[in-house]
Formats: sequence, structure tokens, C-alpha cells
Amino acid sequence: MGRRAKLGRLFTPPDDFAVLDVLTTKVCRVLGAPSCCLLFYEAASGNMVVISTQGVPLAKGQPLKDTRAIAQWLADTTTPLAVNDIGITQVDPSFVLVSEAKSMLWVPLFIAGRICGALAVFHLQKNAFFGSDVDILDLISSQAASVIELYLRMDEITVTDFLTGLASRPYFLERVKEESLRSERYGSPVSVIAVLLKPPDLSDTVTQRKILPEAASCLKQILRRSDVITRSGDWSFAVILSETGTAGSEVVSRKVKQELLQLVGERSEELGDIAIETKFICYPESEPDREQFVSLASSEYS
Repeated sequence: MGRRAKLGRLFTPPDDFAVLDVLTTKVCRVLGAPSCCLLFYEAASGNMVVISTQGVPLAKGQPLKDTRAIAQWLADTTTPLAVNDIGITQVDPSFVLVSEAKSMLWVPLFIAGRICGALAVFHLQKNAFFGSDVDILDLISSQAASVIELYLRMDEITVTDFLTGLASRPYFLERVKEESLRSERYGSPVSVIAVLLKPPDLSDTVTQRKILPEAASCLKQILRRSDVITRSGDWSFAVILSETGTAGSEVVSRKVKQELLQLVGERSEELGDIAIETKFICYPESEPDREQFVSLASSEYS
């Protein structure tokens, strides 16, 4: 699965992703098939998510319930999967997204040599697809991958905060959801730490521009490379600590507060007295409800 490890974490297509809807409509028209579905692989959650569909009983943004067989196919092969008689050919039921289908054709999507999803077509008749259809679907899947790559690159531009270079808040909030799902799946805790700087004058933008980049740099030196840090407000930061429970979060919170107090103390004559406050929440230890954890981490803690 290593080919796919870095794909999917930055890309959330909008519900009205009309460009790819045009492509799936084209597939149905060119191949004479009533049903087509475009799936995107979310690396962080391990889900295959629907991003465009024609005639398949799935909604945009909906993850497939069981993707183990599909993920294994994508991991093991780079070739299309063609089944011209689903009734007699042994195939995992998770591939059959249209229950009435008699034939189906799956083609993997690649970006820079890495799997980013799959394009699937379903027909209600047996022996509906030919070798030339595979070539056509390969070409259209390349077009779909190019569109997805464009959006991936656009997302990369918007995932950092302009002042500090840290993760942007929308990206951070998306990662909170992803890490909580990962925690739920594998049983490891995840925490979010809030770090609040309290200057004498909250409207002092000159001091803000001086201290926030330095505070961000300090946080990056203290924390692990795997931790996600964002500037969550005018004078605040938030940090996702993966695989970290309450005990570890307490240690990190104390260290963060100590280092930032030292930083602002060394600049007190220039910046004035700036107080530091930290707090954290942990799933599932301090907040056992995952949805409530995400809600709190996305509001009170970031």
C-alpha cells in the first residue's frame, strides 16, 4: 500500500464537482453502460470515497462500507479488472456496486505513479465489454486523474497559514476528524492541545506579527514532526498529538508552556508581558465520544 500512502489526505472534492460528473457521464455514453462510479482513495482514513456517480446507488462523499478486497486489488496490480459474467466469475461482492449488474469493468487511477482511486463501470448485460473498452476507460481515467491532481495541487497552496507557515485551520480541522477516526479504528488515543498567548493588548498587531512566527518556530522545535500545528486564532495555536493520551499530553503541555514563557520572557522589554495558557482534550480518555471530541477540538480547542 506504500504507493498510496501520501495521497488523499489534502483533497476533499465539493459536492457539485461538475468536471468529474462530465467524465462519468461520458463513460456511460461512450460504453453504452447505465452505471459508472469514480472513487477516490483517502489515505488517512483508508476509505474509498465516491466523488462522482451516474446510475450507482451511492451519494457523493459516501465511503464504501467494505474496501478490503478493492484495496488489495489496487495494492497488488496496476491492470484493469474486467468481469463479463458476474454470475459465474468469482469476484468479491464489494466490487459489485450495482446489484443488478451482469458485467463490470474497474480501472485504477494513478497520479505520478501512485494509486489515487478507481473508475468503475457496470452493465446490466453479460459480455458487455471488449478490449477496446478497456483502452477507452484507461484514457478517461487518465483525464479524471489529471483533474484530481490539479485540485490536489490547489489544496497544497491553501494548507499553510500565511503568517506562521503552520497548517491552515481548515486543514487542521480535517486532520482532527481523520486522526479521531484512526484512533477509533486502531484503539490508540489522540489529543488536541490549545495554546493561548495573552498579551496586554489583544489589538496590538505589531506585537502579534513579531511574536507569532517565533512562537510557531518554537513549537515546531519542541513537537514531533508528525504532530500537526495550526494558528487557530489571533493569539492562539492548536496541536494534534497522535497516539498520545492524557499523561503524554500533560507532559507536552507543560513543556510547551515552559518554552513559550522563556521565549516571551526574553523579549519582555520589547513585547511586554505575555501570559501563556494551555489546555488539552484526549479521545477516548477524557472525552469518550468521538463526535463530541471532534466538536470540542474544532471549537473550544482550536
